[in-house]
Amino acid sequence: MAYGEGWEVEVSEEFQDQLKTLAKNEDQLEERVEGLILVAYSGPDAIWPQQHMVANLWCTRIFAPAPYLVFYESDADDRPIELVIISEAP
Repeated sequence: MAYGEGWEVEVSEEFQDQLKTLAKNEDQLEERVEGLILVAYSGPDAIWPQQHMVANLWCTRIFAPAPYLVFYESDADDRPIELVIISEAP
């Protein structure tokens, strides 16, 4: 579904499974991820902070209140942003 500037946000099945597991111990985590998704509709430049990992893989940090890392793939040509991994931050 295109929204905003035409960016599409997708959530991988693996991400959804990890989120369900982590959210059992963290009440606000799902709300924070929903907020990240809303921001992502504006494009990858709207996601902050962000760190480029390799190729099309990027990482951002969210707090719920503990820190979590969200890894996502972004391709400027096709314009999807896909959330692929969520994990507790070290």
